[in-house]
Amino acid sequence: MSDPSSLLDEIAADANALDRLSKVIYQAVAVLDEAEAVWEARYDETLAALEEEFAEAGRKSVPEHTAVSAARRAHRSEWTTYRRAKRAVDRLQQQLSAKKAALSGRQSNLAALREELRVTGAEPPVTASFGRRAA
Repeated sequence: MSDPSSLLDEIAADANALDRLSKVIYQAVAVLDEAEAVWEARYDETLAALEEEFAEAGRKSVPEHTAVSAARRAHRSEWTTYRRAKRAVDRLQQQLSAKKAALSGRQSNLAALREELRVTGAEPPVTASFGRRAA
């Protein structure tokens, strides 16, 4: 049987880690939002220039892949900044999912331990965690 107080400590540590990671994700999303706004502005500039060129040449519309490719070439730095910010947020989201799964597993272990104690009729060990008073 696992020690409930150590399990509660692990749950509390996981909750704190989730809180810290959520704050980091918030900052990373702010960076991503800014990078995305810059990239979209550069893309729109490139698209407008291409549309003008296509109109002068008598062509109807700019294919999207042509516009994206031209914008990436012309604004490599902004594109790279955007992609890096996007990858950072994606990685942090994956970490968040993994930490949530670990916390959920520990909570399930705690629930199973409580059920085991209830079925066997054993007295749960006295702990001072989460506001309960030690006897």
